[in-house]
Amino acid sequence: MNAIFYQLELLEPVLATMPQSGEENSATAYDFIPGSMVRGALIAAYARQAGIDHLMADENARSLFFDDKVMFLNAYPFQASSGTRMLPTPFSWRVQKRDAEEEPLPIWDWAVAADSRLEQPEALDKTFVTATDEQECFLYTPARQVNVHNASTNRNQKGASSSTVFRYDALAAGEWFAGAIVSENAHALETLLKLMPAELSIGGSHTAGYGRVAVRKKESETDWHEVEMTNNGARVVITLLSDAIVRGAAGKNCDFDGALKYTLGLAETPTPFAVFQKVRVVGGFNRKAGLPLAQEWAVQAGSVFVYAADALRGAKSLETLAVHGIGERRSEGLGRVALNWQRREKREGQTLNSFSLRLDQLARAPTTDLTMSEESKVFAKQMATRQLRAQLERELARLINRAELKNPPTNAQLGRVRVAAQRAWSQVNESGAEDGLPAVREVLKEMKGARSQFQAARIGGERFEDWLGRMAALEENAFRREFGLGAELPKVAQQEAALDARLRAEFTARWIDGVMKKAALQTRGGAGKEGA
Repeated sequence: MNAIFYQLELLEPVLATMPQSGEENSATAYDFIPGSMVRGALIAAYARQAGIDHLMADENARSLFFDDKVMFLNAYPFQASSGTRMLPTPFSWRVQKRDAEEEPLPIWDWAVAADSRLEQPEALDKTFVTATDEQECFLYTPARQVNVHNASTNRNQKGASSSTVFRYDALAAGEWFAGAIVSENAHALETLLKLMPAELSIGGSHTAGYGRVAVRKKESETDWHEVEMTNNGARVVITLLSDAIVRGAAGKNCDFDGALKYTLGLAETPTPFAVFQKVRVVGGFNRKAGLPLAQEWAVQAGSVFVYAADALRGAKSLETLAVHGIGERRSEGLGRVALNWQRREKREGQTLNSFSLRLDQLARAPTTDLTMSEESKVFAKQMATRQLRAQLERELARLINRAELKNPPTNAQLGRVRVAAQRAWSQVNESGAEDGLPAVREVLKEMKGARSQFQAARIGGERFEDWLGRMAALEENAFRREFGLGAELPKVAQQEAALDARLRAEFTARWIDGVMKKAALQTRGGAGKEGA
């Protein structure tokens, strides 16, 4: 397949807005740059250059942008060390939670076989991956920038009746992405290569300082493959490399099996051995009309489907599926698939994809030394800490929601622990001289008859008493692992957020308190136990 491979550096934050961004005054960007945005920028450039307004009346414009013969793939994070475009992390990958701090970290691919040795299997929380060889891969999630804007009818007056607050969660300036435009028509790609400018404006809110990106490198390739297709014998593992709008019989949405039957010309609808699937809403924007496109449910990038190879033998080959994709709006980069991409040789039992797992530090734009006053540095550090706190709030909600407490103690005993957690938080001094929650440790030591209740209870396969003891003594490294914090914390103007003992104690205590409250609601109305 012929292709234009290009790299983008974000000179400003980019607001590639997801449809499901929450309340109406908020906008949250994807973790990537949709191919539709690059396509839209090039359509605008073509219209200016050709001096035409109605592109559908222009045969050349139709062949370049509207007939699915030229596909504008999503721009994903670019890994400078290997010079490769990263791809969505498959949803079938699992790791052992307690191994999260280890390096290398074994990965089990449940698309091939689930492994019973994983006591606490956990999906990977990074959105993109690249494999550098048969033994090593890198995971990455692009940095983001959250800004709050205030729009007023009178810029000199701020008030509830005349002002509106907007919160934008955008891709951060300085990130690098790589994308591709693919087609069997080499002449069409030559035209697009000449059309691509040194800078593009993509996404929303250009006048507010968003959307300017630099095209740092662009080159043509005559034999480009998004991934290499391999033969895995009796089974075929299909991984979505982008969201796919697919329909089955009678137009049923998100019916991947039905869409596969139609695309390959199969006699019967194939039944998968295993499915690891998520769905989300996709949308878009029509610059010509100045209106959003109709929203559709799509199977999310990273979804994995496993079929018998014999069930996929139809009128069209699997190679056609890998080249041209599946479903609707393929010219915008939707519907991209990989065949047997993420599978590797077995090494030990059912251990598959046994890579050395590392968090990648991608190339960044050179930072500029800032001359700041001490007061400005303090203010910047406070802003970074607010970003860290917002990140911890989201993770705290996730930890409490997924906590499952089996055979919990009585509400009276749960209340003792809640009071101790709240007291421990208030006792931690501002200097951060002591880690953990001493008041909770004291309660655990003083337990007598009630100890059996905490020993009998289980949370995620761990004895409740052991879990409380571990939480009460949580040090910084353990806290970072539990709350999914990497080596680098949020920064504003090169000032890093402060993760001091007080902040750690607050969120650990609130975690314990939230689990106790959830358990109390769980036991309310049931028969209690005798405690001491």
